[in-house]
Amino acid sequence: MILLVCAATPVLILVLLSLYWRFSHAGRLMAKIPPMKGRRLPVFGNMFDFWVNTERMFELMRVTARERPGLTRIQALNVNMVNVYSPDDIEKLLSNPKFNEKGVPYTFFKPWLCDGLLISNGDKWFRRRKILTPAFHFQVLRQFSRSFTAHTAALLAALQREVTRDATDLEPVVSKATLTIMCETSMGTSMHEGLETVSQKYFDAINHLGSIVAFRLSRILLHTWATFSLTSSHRLQKKLVKDLHEFTDKIIMERKVYRQSETHKALAEASAKRKDEDDDVSVGYGRKGLAMLDLLLDSADEGKIDAVGIREEVDTFMFEGHDTTARALCFLLMSIANEPTVQESISSELQDIFMGSDRPPTVEDLHEMKYLECCIREGLRLYPSVPYIARLLKEDTVLMVYHRGSLLEDLHEMKYLECCIREGLRLYPSVPYIARLLKEDTVLMVYHRGSLLEDLHEMKYLECCIREGLRLYPSVPYIARLLKEDTVLSGYVVPAGTIVNIHVFDLHRRAELFPEPEAFRPERWLAPPPHKYAYVPFSAGPRNCIGQKFAMLELKTVLSGVLRRFRLEPVTRPRDLVFHADITLKTSNPIYVRFRNRT
Repeated sequence: MILLVCAATPVLILVLLSLYWRFSHAGRLMAKIPPMKGRRLPVFGNMFDFWVNTERMFELMRVTARERPGLTRIQALNVNMVNVYSPDDIEKLLSNPKFNEKGVPYTFFKPWLCDGLLISNGDKWFRRRKILTPAFHFQVLRQFSRSFTAHTAALLAALQREVTRDATDLEPVVSKATLTIMCETSMGTSMHEGLETVSQKYFDAINHLGSIVAFRLSRILLHTWATFSLTSSHRLQKKLVKDLHEFTDKIIMERKVYRQSETHKALAEASAKRKDEDDDVSVGYGRKGLAMLDLLLDSADEGKIDAVGIREEVDTFMFEGHDTTARALCFLLMSIANEPTVQESISSELQDIFMGSDRPPTVEDLHEMKYLECCIREGLRLYPSVPYIARLLKEDTVLMVYHRGSLLEDLHEMKYLECCIREGLRLYPSVPYIARLLKEDTVLMVYHRGSLLEDLHEMKYLECCIREGLRLYPSVPYIARLLKEDTVLSGYVVPAGTIVNIHVFDLHRRAELFPEPEAFRPERWLAPPPHKYAYVPFSAGPRNCIGQKFAMLELKTVLSGVLRRFRLEPVTRPRDLVFHADITLKTSNPIYVRFRNRT
């Protein structure tokens, strides 16, 4: 009898809690929102739908986006989430500061990132953002561009050793390059042999920690610290976090030692005497030329941040600054390798800019790489590094009502516009049109102006490629937010306390926003996006990515360097990619490309 009572008590408690939730204010509002298709069990809700491996979990979220393209609710025990895919809803969530608070998934990073800029909220986030913003000032990026070029040369040397191979696994070589760039720019620390030894443990720890976070997300019972702390995954996580902190602690210590050296003091004094803010001095000198780590150390001297806070931000930026960029580069190189016409258009743009010379790019060159930028944008559309964004609603919120197919039907009614498009494509097939546009309307670089950053702005077509790459493969495929008040989304009132997940990966693949959504088409970025929140590879609004300009210049520098030297041949095809849920957009299988010399 006692055993029966003990067994029945937890069940009774769960039933009572379920009934309480069902008839509460939040429960009544959530019941009106279309549910996720699948097994919805009493009390447990969709909990067992997510009791799957990380590959199946990623696919499940994609299927949900296709079946419920407006708004979907997910309930599992006491966890209530809403998935949104509409750019109007996403604008409401990301543009309003009252929805700045991150969702529960971000708390799983706390043992590693603590209260760094990615996770912190409220006044702490605002103060940290204010401290760090000068680290991405235009003058700082101008200095960084020289480092981008130097380390691109090192990457090219590594790839040169791969030209005799039939396939090259991109992740190891690309991740090493982006981590080195991050160390020597924002951290002002050289990647010497000692750091390289520790860095391998750092790479391994990030990969394993991502798997633990994804596993924990799929097991609702492990969302609470009390249950997770009893598992072997928690014990492994403690070891991984120790390895991650060992790497960043070493970086901080080395920079502190250098700042006490006579070399640093002499350069700092020389920098203080210069009045021209455009002078190129070593990273870390001049208030507007301070590396990020130097800004943090100076702020510590002024009492604005403590040692724990410094490590929080270094951990955050070392991860976000190298891993997301590495993801984007891998998907972009694969996409360009699979589109020979696009690759030749980029090559033509670079030829027009550099006139056959092998000089490094200047800042102006990078800004003129418009087609390359389109490629980057398209890549991030298809493959966002972070495919989901989550927010916790702390007030009831109404989201827009979505009518399936209405926008597409409207497009079919635009007969005259379709005639104009067809005639334009007849007169100017996509690639020749690009070449003509650049030659008629763009003043191109034909000599060395002495500034690396200016050259990058010349790469118009390359910029299109980057944008398209980020559309397809956004490094961060999800964003989460916590609603603090009832909020209207898609015509439904979403109750406060709800976690809202923004599916960047599926937003970028909505056919009514991006025709041929699965195709890599950089030309689509020669015009503005259909909605300012239809494309958010760097998030958007007040909590957008602080380093997005840094990332775009780095992507342009590396991609233009690779494509000037090598011809890319496809090995991995987009159809071969098997995605799995992780911290950033990752595949279960390696991404391979074949590199061949152009001359």
